[in-house]
Amino acid sequence: MKKYILPAAAGLIIPLGTVASHASQKQVEFSQEQAAAGAVVYASRCAVCHSDNLEGGDVAPSLKGKAFWHVWSAQPIHQLYSRIVSTMPLDEPGVLTEEETMSLVAFIASVNGVASSGKAGASNAASLMDAFFMSGASSMSKAVDSTESPN
Repeated sequence: MKKYILPAAAGLIIPLGTVASHASQKQVEFSQEQAAAGAVVYASRCAVCHSDNLEGGDVAPSLKGKAFWHVWSAQPIHQLYSRIVSTMPLDEPGVLTEEETMSLVAFIASVNGVASSGKAGASNAASLMDAFFMSGASSMSKAVDSTESPN
C-alpha cells in the first residue's frame, strides 16, 4: 500500500516516494569554461533555429526561462544530453561530439541561472545519469525574470 502526503492547503496528493527521490537528486555540475565553450557551439550550430538569445523561433523551442523550466525542471540532465546528441542540429542530427554536447548542456544550464560548480564538471554522458536540473528558488526566479517583459 502506498502512503501519501496530503497537503491540505494546496489540495495536492503527492506519493511519498516522489518527495524522497527529489531530495536525493544531484544538481548538475559544470565549469564556467564548459559553459563558455557551449556558448561558442551554440552560436555556430544552434542559434540559427533557437535564436541568438535562446528564445526559440518558428521551428525550435525556447531554451531559457519559463519554457525551459516547464520542460526540464527536476528532469534528468541525461535526457537533454540525449536529445541534443541524437537529434541536433536539425539539419545534421548526430554531428555534435560528446564534448560539444556536454558544453551545450552547461551553457543552457548557465543561461537558466544554474550556478557553475567551479569544478571541472561532467566530462562524459555517463556522468549525467544521476544528475538533474534543479531550479531552486533563486535559479528559477532569475530564469523567469529574464524572459518576462516589463508592464
